[in-house]
Amino acid sequence: MKLRANVAKKSRRRFICIDCGVDTGKIGEYYFIHTLLWISVMDSIKGMLCIGCLEKRLGRRLWRNDFTNAWINDPRYGHKSQRLMSRLAGGDDNGRAEERPAAAARR
Repeated sequence: MKLRANVAKKSRRRFICIDCGVDTGKIGEYYFIHTLLWISVMDSIKGMLCIGCLEKRLGRRLWRNDFTNAWINDPRYGHKSQRLMSRLAGGDDNGRAEERPAAAARR
């Protein structure tokens, strides 16, 4: 039983936000963004960031076009935080539609 607990603990480590330490899987913030955007704030494709820490590193809010069309980003798949759902939908944290930031629109 102790071995099973250790394996489970090790498997959860990959979901830990490297900035704040929150378990992104448990809070429903497991997602894929475009690789070039990720690499712009990370040294590697490995690691996890919660939405808040990723946005802090980016210096802006995420926009729905920042996310890939991977199945993990499908709102019907698994538990997603309200914060992640709002970014996937292009709205604010309360579900209201949001204008795309001017800086992001120029890319």
